[in-house]
Amino acid sequence: MNLKKLLFNNKQESSGQIIIILAVSLLVLLIVAALAIDGGMLYSDRRFSQNAADASSLAAAAWTANAMADQGLSYNDFGCSILEDEVLAGFGEAKLRAASNNFSNNLPDDLAVNFYDDGAVHEITDPNGMMAVCSDPEFGPKYIDFKVRITTETSTSFLHLISPGTLKSTVEAVTRLEPQRNIGYGNAIVALNSDYTNCNTNTIGLTVSGTSEINITGGGLWSNGCMRINGPPSASSPLLVTLEDGAKANLINPGGINLINGTLEPADAENIVPSEYTLDLYSDAYKIKSLLENTCNGFTNQGDIRVNNNNTREITPGLYDKLVVNGDVDTTTVTFTNPDGLENPVYCFNDTVTINGGTVSGDTVLIYLRNGDMSVSANAVVSIRSSDVDQDYYILDGLLIFMDPDDANSISLEGGGTSYFSGTIFGLEGDVDIGGNSSLIEQTYSTQLIGKNVGVHGNVGIDINFDLSQNVTMPPLLNLLQ
Repeated sequence: MNLKKLLFNNKQESSGQIIIILAVSLLVLLIVAALAIDGGMLYSDRRFSQNAADASSLAAAAWTANAMADQGLSYNDFGCSILEDEVLAGFGEAKLRAASNNFSNNLPDDLAVNFYDDGAVHEITDPNGMMAVCSDPEFGPKYIDFKVRITTETSTSFLHLISPGTLKSTVEAVTRLEPQRNIGYGNAIVALNSDYTNCNTNTIGLTVSGTSEINITGGGLWSNGCMRINGPPSASSPLLVTLEDGAKANLINPGGINLINGTLEPADAENIVPSEYTLDLYSDAYKIKSLLENTCNGFTNQGDIRVNNNNTREITPGLYDKLVVNGDVDTTTVTFTNPDGLENPVYCFNDTVTINGGTVSGDTVLIYLRNGDMSVSANAVVSIRSSDVDQDYYILDGLLIFMDPDDANSISLEGGGTSYFSGTIFGLEGDVDIGGNSSLIEQTYSTQLIGKNVGVHGNVGIDINFDLSQNVTMPPLLNLLQ
């Protein structure tokens, strides 16, 4: 009897425990379900809010970028003080974009927009708000950050039974607008080699040499490493390099400049400006290469072009191996032509371009050196111009000669007689050298020179006239940072 009674009592106690466990389990399942449903709603609302904030921030930046382009404002004349109205109008577009995503109550029309022009880090203090931070140092990155904050409330299906009220979530978006800019940031000559430990070597960095006056107008000098003004030891033929129109010489390391038997004017110390950052044009170079490769790969290779004395040849946009020109300037002519009226005709060369003589000419010319050097001797007369730069800011506009950024070859242009070059000459890892011959008249280049190492030499006067409208301009860059 005692055993039966004991078993009966245990059975009753077990039944009671199962009920308790079942009740607790159901409560846990209910809480998990509530969290899953309400958490999913919160996540969905937050994601939608983030998309709306991103769209609003991008809308403000895009509108401002277009307004700057309409006014012709670029990196060189970018200024925070003159852009406040454009920024505020841009945020007007952001409000419209927020309203289109049903967030009109979050960004009311009377919402104050803060504008800072100190480039410092500022935080939005309002639950919903907009803010712009502008940076325009004399030497350094220039940009506007467009910030948008949106706070939303999510009504819960279950959690309100436990905790009254709604769930709030706040999201922010930041879009950085970098203004359209010249590829070399407005400098006529840019040397990208950052080695400043071997500045006694003539071929490192930026070197200007010769026995005459070299005038650089409209743009400055920039070197990531060394800068040399090096004339001959004879005082009777001094070398004078003159920067005009307020242009300056920018140098990363103040100890990287050598003035040897030469003079840089203006001669005051303010003319040589140490910079806190290096120019990094790798991204630009590979964007250009991608566009050019897409074009060149659409052509059929036509092999070598060889033009000798008393011959005439027209070269149409296409893909070739070598170009070799020899002959008298009066009887040997080569013309880059564009019979189909292409807006950006490209002449792709797999190998070297060598012009030792003859007369070579062409407008809207873009020579792409896929693998090889380019040299022009003083015995030739070469007159080539790049395409015009308009307000569309297409990357290839204004580009005259481009070397594959993976190649360390050379571009050497020896001006002869009435030779004329107009447009940007860009060799990321290559050497670029231009000059003038003593037996010729003063030589003029309307170019921008960009290379790992850049040299300018001449025994006659050389004028380098830099014009933003004739050289490569990179379009505005919008980058969603957050």
